[in-house]
Amino acid sequence: MTLLDDRRTSRADEWRQFHRGRTPPGHVVVASRRAHLTPTRTVVDCARDLHPRDALAIMDAAMRRGLTSLPQLRDMRRHQRQLPGISGVDTLLRICDPLRENWLESASAWAVHASGLPAGVPQVTVLDAAGRFVARVDALWPELGVVGEADGRGKYEIGAEPGEGTDVFSIMRTAIHEQREREDRLGDLGLVVCRWGQRDALAMTPLADRLRSAIERAEPARVTARYRCSCCSRDLTDCAGATRIARLGA
Repeated sequence: MTLLDDRRTSRADEWRQFHRGRTPPGHVVVASRRAHLTPTRTVVDCARDLHPRDALAIMDAAMRRGLTSLPQLRDMRRHQRQLPGISGVDTLLRICDPLRENWLESASAWAVHASGLPAGVPQVTVLDAAGRFVARVDALWPELGVVGEADGRGKYEIGAEPGEGTDVFSIMRTAIHEQREREDRLGDLGLVVCRWGQRDALAMTPLADRLRSAIERAEPARVTARYRCSCCSRDLTDCAGATRIARLGA
């Protein structure tokens, strides 16, 4: 690949886009005698150039793995304040959350935000009124009485023990049956379960329609469930979960 030596800071052709700028030494790490951008710099660079749903997934994953933190990302955003695409990073910094466990959950969070719907709290443990475990859900709207489940195919293909029959269809049938029983238990607590898949998240409108329908059907006053944050097992309103609820609702 040959880069022309001109003064333009940005240049694009049919399939490539180049941005030129000075990289401070603090944004570079050396590993195995090779120079790499720091994770924080890489995450913000991706956030400037990629589709927001993919950029959010990268941001969530980097924080989940301890490669960066929200304060570090905010500092990097301030450093890059004059670079192309930086304004779009602000929204991602407001809605990112390291508790999301995979790309689909992050892409779904973006679809919810882009549709103007309230954000859910990711990975919440649901208990019954007696404090017994019922489920750990992908997303929860506690004030609305709605549970969100992002159903990637992989969710139905895991769980087989070595040596067991590993026919994919048998595994998926068992997993689907277990999911239905789980959904019934959530329904017994007064919660409405909203499910969607990868295509819904990519198209965004189907996901938004499903969630709006669930919100309309929900009766929060009937809910008897209790909630715990999955990061610390405390009551959802007595830990970092409370901060997330306040931030996501802003």
